[in-house]
This record gives sequence, C-alpha cells and structure tokens, in this order.
Amino acid sequence: MTFELPVGEECRLEWSFRVLGPVEAFVENRQVTLTGATRSLLAVLLTDPGKVISCGQISTGIWDHEPRSARKAVQSYVVRLRTAMAAAHPQAPAVVVTRAGGYLLDVPRNTVDTVRFERLLGEARRDWQSGAFLPARQKLSSTLELWRGEPFEDCPDLPAAEGPRARLMELHVDAVEMRVDVDLALGHGPELVAELAELVTRHPHREHFWSQLILSQYHAGRQGDALGTYRRARQVLLEEAGVEPGPELRQLEHAVLVQDPALYRTGLFRHGQIGMVVPQHLPPHATKVVGRAEELAQLNEQLEGAGPGGVIIAVDGGAGVGKTTLTVHWAHQLATRYPDGQLYVNLHGFDPAGNPMHPADAVRMFLEAFGVPPGRIPSTIEAMVALYRTVVADRRVLVLLDNARNAAQVRPLLPTGLDSVAIITSRNRLSSLATQEGAHVVTLKPFTTADATELLSQRLGPGRLAVEPDAVADLIKLCARLPLALAIVATRAATNPRFRLRDLANELRDERSRLDALDTDEPGASVRSVFSWSYQSLSHPAARMFRLLALHPGPDVGLSASASLAGLPHPDARRALGELTQAHLLEERASGRFAVHDLLQIYAMDQTLRLDTDQDRQEALRRLLDHYLHSTHSADRRLNPIRDPIDLPAPTAGSKPETFTDYAEALAWFDVERPALLALVSTAAQHGFDQHAWQLPWALATFLDRRSHWNDLAAAAETALTAARRLSSRPGQARAHGLLGRAHAWLRAPDLAHDHFGRALRLFEQTDDLANMALTHRAVAWVWEQQDLHAQALEHARRALDLYRTSNRKDGTARALNSVGWYCTLLGKPKQALTFCEEALALHQELDDLDGAAHTWDSIGHAHHRLGQHDQATIAYRHAIRLFATLGDSYYQAAVLVRLGDTQNDAGERHHAAVTWQQALEILTELRHPDAATVHQRLLELADSRSR
Repeated sequence: MTFELPVGEECRLEWSFRVLGPVEAFVENRQVTLTGATRSLLAVLLTDPGKVISCGQISTGIWDHEPRSARKAVQSYVVRLRTAMAAAHPQAPAVVVTRAGGYLLDVPRNTVDTVRFERLLGEARRDWQSGAFLPARQKLSSTLELWRGEPFEDCPDLPAAEGPRARLMELHVDAVEMRVDVDLALGHGPELVAELAELVTRHPHREHFWSQLILSQYHAGRQGDALGTYRRARQVLLEEAGVEPGPELRQLEHAVLVQDPALYRTGLFRHGQIGMVVPQHLPPHATKVVGRAEELAQLNEQLEGAGPGGVIIAVDGGAGVGKTTLTVHWAHQLATRYPDGQLYVNLHGFDPAGNPMHPADAVRMFLEAFGVPPGRIPSTIEAMVALYRTVVADRRVLVLLDNARNAAQVRPLLPTGLDSVAIITSRNRLSSLATQEGAHVVTLKPFTTADATELLSQRLGPGRLAVEPDAVADLIKLCARLPLALAIVATRAATNPRFRLRDLANELRDERSRLDALDTDEPGASVRSVFSWSYQSLSHPAARMFRLLALHPGPDVGLSASASLAGLPHPDARRALGELTQAHLLEERASGRFAVHDLLQIYAMDQTLRLDTDQDRQEALRRLLDHYLHSTHSADRRLNPIRDPIDLPAPTAGSKPETFTDYAEALAWFDVERPALLALVSTAAQHGFDQHAWQLPWALATFLDRRSHWNDLAAAAETALTAARRLSSRPGQARAHGLLGRAHAWLRAPDLAHDHFGRALRLFEQTDDLANMALTHRAVAWVWEQQDLHAQALEHARRALDLYRTSNRKDGTARALNSVGWYCTLLGKPKQALTFCEEALALHQELDDLDGAAHTWDSIGHAHHRLGQHDQATIAYRHAIRLFATLGDSYYQAAVLVRLGDTQNDAGERHHAAVTWQQALEILTELRHPDAATVHQRLLELADSRSR
C-alpha cells in the first residue's frame, strides 16, 4: 500500500489577507498584484469574510453612484481578481466563488487579519478580566502587531469600508488602552509616561487615557505632575467637550492627593519591583462589627508590637463565636498596609464529612492567584511550597487562613516575607505555632452581655428590646452569648415582627431540642434549637434536601447533584435550594454552587440521623454516587473518546447524571467537582458501594492524568483495588492495577508501573480479555518509551497488535499498527513506520474512525519529519490538526501543532514555527495543561536564537 493524499489536498494552499493597513493578498507568501478595481472588490469581500456578498451589496459598496451596468461591472471585477490571484500562483484554486445571489471569498476566516485581530483581542480581554495579566499582555502584543495602519488605507473613498474602518479603529484604541492597563498591572507604569502623554494628545476626550497617564506618573514618583495632568485633563474636557471629568478621574485625583495606598492595589506592585498579579481575595465584610473592641485592640497590639520578620496571629475559639467575622473585618482594615496581595482560604478544618483541605490544594490556589501559570506549578507539595515562598519572599502580603484544623495544615501556607502577616482561625488552640513559629495567640470568647444586647438592638431596634427586657436577658443566656446563635435569633425575630420575644425564648428553653455544645469550652453553649427555627419553617422538600445535603462530602454542591441526592426533578430541586438559601441555611458561593456552614451541616446530619431511615440515606447516597459515576463517565468520553468504555449499571431512579457537549465543558466540570469526586471514592468504599468505589476512579483517570494529579490518581486507584478485591471482581482489580501502573509511570516509578501493569495483564489473561490485554501491552510499551527503551516498547506494541488481530478488533488493530509505526520511527526506521501507519490509516478510514485517523496522520507526519521530508510531514500534520479540531479534541490538536512547529523549525521556517508554537501554547494554556511550559520554553529559545 502506498501513501497517497486524498483528492484535492495538494491544492490546499496557504492564503493570507490583510486590510489593517493597505489591502493585500498573499498565496503561499506570494503577493497578489492588485489594481484599483480588484483592490476595491477584494476589500468589499473582506468586510465580511466567509459570507456571500450579493452583487447589489458589492456595487453599492464600491460606488457612491452605481453605474448603469453595475452587474456587468461587478462580473468584470471578479474575473480580473481571479486572474490576478491565479497569476500569483499557478496552482492557486479559485477562492472567489460564485454563489446564489452573489460571491464568496472561500477561505478560512482566520486567514484574514481582521478576524485574527478581533479573536486575539477577545481572548486578551477575557485574560485581563480574569487577572491573567501575562497571557493578556502576550495576546495584546500579537493583536497590535497585526496593525499596519488605518484599515483599508488604500481604499479611502470606498463606501463599504467606512463602517468597518471606524469600528476597527475604535477596537484598535481599545486594544491600546487595554495593553496599557495590563502594563500598569504588571508594574511598568513609570515606563509608560511618554507614550501616554502622546496618547492623550491624540485622544484628548478619552478619559481613561488621562487616568492611565496620571497613574503612571504617580508610580514614577511624580505626584505633582500627576495632579497637574488632572488639571489639564479637566481643562481640555471643559473647553472642548463641555463636560466635567467623570467619576474615575475625580476619584483618582483624590487618591493621588491623599497618597492613597489603594493606588497600589489596582494590579500593581511598588515602583521598582517586578509586576505580578495582586490577589484581593478577602470575603465581603461588615463595615462595623458589634463589640469586640477589646479583641481588636489586642490584635492591633500584637501586630504593632511584633519585632522584625513576618507576623503570625492565631485566633482560636469555639464554634459560632465569630472568629471569621472578626478576622475578616480586621483584615479589611489592614488591607492597605499589604498592597502586594490579600489571600483568603477556608481550610474546612472541621468539615463534618472529615475532608479538610489539603495544604497542597491551598498552595496551588495561592500560586494561581499570583498568576503563576498552571504548567509552572510543581507536582509535589515540597516544591509547591518552595515556589510559593519564593513568590512572596519580598512582598507585603496578608494571608487569612480560616477554619484551620491544626498547625500542620497551615505551616506550608505561612508567608515568609519580612513585612507579611498571617492570620489564622481555628477551633483548636494552635499552641505549637506559638512555641515553634512564634505565633501570637488570641482567644475569642462569646459576647459579653452588653455586646449581645447591642447586636440584638442593632437588628431589632432598642424600642422592641425595651418592651421585654426579661425575655432579652433569657434569649442572651439561652444562646450562650454566641454571635452566630444570636444572629439567627435576631433574624427570626426581625422577619416575624409580631412574635413576642418571650415566645422565642420559650422555644429555645426546650432542652430536648438543643444542639449540644460543639468544640467549645463553654458549658451549655447549645444552638440546636436556634437552627431548628429556620429548619422548621421550611417546606417538606426543602427540609428533606437540607437533611440529605449532609451526606455530600464535597465543599460545595451543584444543582444536578442536589437533585440526585433528593431524587427531585431539577425545577423542584432548584426551588428547594432557593428556599434554603433564602433562609440562610445554605450559601450560594458561586453561580449554581451551594455550601452549608459546618455547624449547620452538623445539624443537618443530626436531623437526617433522627428523621430519615438508614434505607433513606443509603438510597440517597446511591442516587448521588450514580449521578457522579455516570456524569464522570460521560465527561471522560469527551476527554478521551478513543478509550473503551466500561459497563455501568443503569442509574437509580431519581438520579440525574449530567451530559457534556464538548471537551471544554467536561474539563470545566471536572475542575469544579474534583474535591467531591475524590471524597466520594472513599465515601463509596466506606458505605459498601464497592462497585462505585472501583468504577469511579476508572472514569476519573483521564482527567487526573491531564491535570497532572497523579498522586490523586494513585490514591483513588488504591481504593479502587481494595474495593474490587472485596467484590472478587477480576475486571475491577485488573483495571485498578492498570490505573496504578499509569499513575506510577507518571510519577517516575517505572518499577512499580511495570509491576501493576504485569498484575493487570495476568488478571486479564485469567478472564481471557484479549482486548484489555492488548491495551495493557500498549501501556507497558509507553512505560518502556518513557525509559527510552524503544526496542522493548516496540515488542509490546507488536504483542498488542497480535492480540487485537486475534480478537478481530479492527479498531484496536488500527491503533496498534499506529503504535508499532510510532516506535519504528523512534528506533530510526521511519520508512518501515510508514508501512504500518498507512495500513492503520486505511483501517481507520474504513471504520470512519476520525480520531484514530487523526492520531495516525500524526504518526505519519512524525515519520516524514525523521526522513527529512518536511513538506510531506507538514501536510500530514495539518491533516491531523484539522481532524482533531473537527473532533473538538483541543489537547491533541495542540500536541500536533507542537510537532508541526518542530518540523517548520528544522526546515528553517522559524517565523512559521513561532506562529505554530504560539497557537499550541494558547490551547494548552486554556486547558491549563502542564505541557504549556515546554512550549513556552521552545518559544523563548527560538526568540533567543533569532536575536543573535
């Protein structure tokens, strides 16, 4: 069999069209010679590339007054443009094609510079808005490099160009403005003064340029100049536009006058430092807290009296005593003193489900908050902590670690900067932090009676309290002066103004309905009845939903999972969640994501144990596990469609699994649900759902692999293996060993990987599962490839091929043929590799397996590259890229773009290589894949070599 291109592929030439400046067209880098007529026609077609333009639209777009025979004139222009394009390249196909009612420029939209300009600008805007300043700066540079002058510069009187020209010029100013914002956010303000002085001259009515100039001058240490610029801006706006400066300029002038430290919190660091993202993660706070004057004074004293070095302050106290409220309020008061960032994380140290946040997850969150690309974040906790401490070493940052379980959980999160502060809250006294790290400890106790009275007075009004002073005293006593309990009492009384406070006190007095004291030294601190008031006012569906949410082990829960827990249709579940949120028994922390305060979750667990049967809870847990198992399996199919699925039992009635339309949606779901999914693996094993306990890790494997969560994969696979052994399930054990083999291979433990893959093979042999034996041999080949032992890899790929052929699996045979070809290339036999890959390609085409064909085109490109046949390699790689794009498989699209860039670089086409690698980097960055770091390094090395 010979390798042949599909019909027409040899005619696919690379086109490029430019209108951001003079109107130009290129085919294979050869410029098309345009005359006035052909340039005008091409410009009209490029005002809306890829769309059919009618003859009438063309004629009115070219002439102010249409000629008598406009249609013939247009037809003549079309012929002349086609002739000019053909003259530029003899093999150029006719890309100006006739369609019903008009003409179409039949080329990919991204060949037009305006399309690329708007796409890059949109991506940069999203990065900027999300705080990803470095990627935004890179994209904005690429965006502005496309600008060569005024759009349609050599068609000044073309009617069709007037609207697009004005819109594009406005977008160009937007791009420049955003690029300056990004540069300011990256700490380059002093370098921008001259440029901004020119920009305000060219755009005197654009107030944001004036604001940027003022801010850049201020950061250059030129406060007087900054104030003078404001006065000049005001004069220009008044004289030329007849308006006063807007709120942005006025507020900026005031900030400069008072030297407001907040000027350094707009994404900037102090002048002279390298710019980074400035996280501002503190939760919202009350502008005034009740009481706590003594505690606030003590906190300030500890901070001011600290010696040189970072300050650590640990605030401990019982549940519901108001630790978070106080520390968040205090942190906001301190924020301007720590302009390099304010970090916050809830460590869930007393999560009722027993799932406190792992320090590695918190450190990763902090690194991402400082703009460290995911691909640069190490995989081990030790390396992550080292990088985190390097990032904050010379910064003034405030870190609020809320709800810590113990000192071990917070130690990796402590900043090391000399001018930084760490504030920690915990129900436990963190004595070891005081003895080993020199932390200052402040113990928070329940309110005094005076403070408790003040809280009730603020919420209910002093007049209402004055009517029933004895009832007020009883309420304060029965609430044990706990701020949380008092706030709930006040809410209940405020929303029911006709209730007597005495009636509320009598309800609270019932000892049998109180929640026992939780993690507090205060005897009698009981809030169960306080929670019960809100709970008892719920409708039956909402009350049942509240109870069952206690079974969910994650930090928050989405709509579909909640509906599955309760066995409710989505609309009913949405109403129940809304009712719980309204009653302050649930918090919507992000759109569609709900969380329960830990005390309330304990209360919910107490209620479900009291009111629901064991069978009710088991059925709810089964519905939840079915929801996540089937949703995970569905998402995995989007991430890895070539993977053979496993047989799942039908979901239990009432379970609501989610489905996904594309790769990005599935990946986003995995990112949100990962903590819950990992916790559910253990939950399933603990509650006797062993089939879920081994199938869920299997379905999670692709995601954990792509995100480099290999330690999580190993832990989940160990649970899967134990569960499968309890079931005496050989298929489950075999697959669990396979997962462990993969995890250990990624963790660079080849001996363990070979051991587990060997165990998987023996189990598949016992069940005569030839297809999975073949799959495992391909995995073993991959481990040998990691060890650069390509001969052994080829041997196992050949075994996989024999097994697939024996089991008459054409799809597997095709994939194994491709693997054999790949390893032949690695062994220096690219011609032999092409034979195998061509046979694989024929099988994939026979089976209409686009995914398999895409991978095989990749291997064919690899072989041609090794043969030095760069043109053939480029053609094959482009086939693969196009197929992966069609399939929506962004990761492999990026992987092949990387190899195409390698080929272009080896062929001496460095500019094309840079463009191709940049495309790959954008995809991998969007996917948050660690390979992005490797591609970024290629670009840096290429830029370095080109600058020599």
